[in-house]
Amino acid sequence: MGADRPISENDLHAYVDNALSPGWRAKVEQWLARNPAGAGRVERFLELRAALRQALGPIAEQPIPAQLDMIHLLAGRHRSGVGLRRAVAAACLCLGLGCGAGWALRGLTDAASCDLVAVTRDAAVAFGPQP
Repeated sequence: MGADRPISENDLHAYVDNALSPGWRAKVEQWLARNPAGAGRVERFLELRAALRQALGPIAEQPIPAQLDMIHLLAGRHRSGVGLRRAVAAACLCLGLGCGAGWALRGLTDAASCDLVAVTRDAAVAFGPQP
C-alpha cells in the first residue's frame, strides 16, 4: 500500500476485521487517535461486529446442510448434464435450420432486384423524353 495515501473506508473495515498488515494497522491507529469522528465510527463498527457474532454465533457453529455442501452441489451439476446436451442439440438444430433456409432462399433477393431494374428500365422508356 502507498505510504502517503489517505486512510479510506476500506482501511477502517479492514482494521475492524484485523485484516491489515502491522505497519498499516499502526498508521490507521495513529489516524484514529487524531480523528475522534473516525474513532467513533470504528467503535460503532466493533459494537456491531460483536452484536452480530453474539446473535449469529450459534448458527455459524452448526454444520453445513447437506444440500449446501459443495460436494453435493457439484454432484448435482453432473446430473444436469442431460439438460446441457439437450440445449446444445437444440442450438445445433436451430443453426442447421437457419443455414438451410438461407441456402434455399438465396436466389429470392437477386430475382427481386432484377425485377426492379426491369421495371425501372421500362418506366424510363415509357415516360422518357419524346422526340
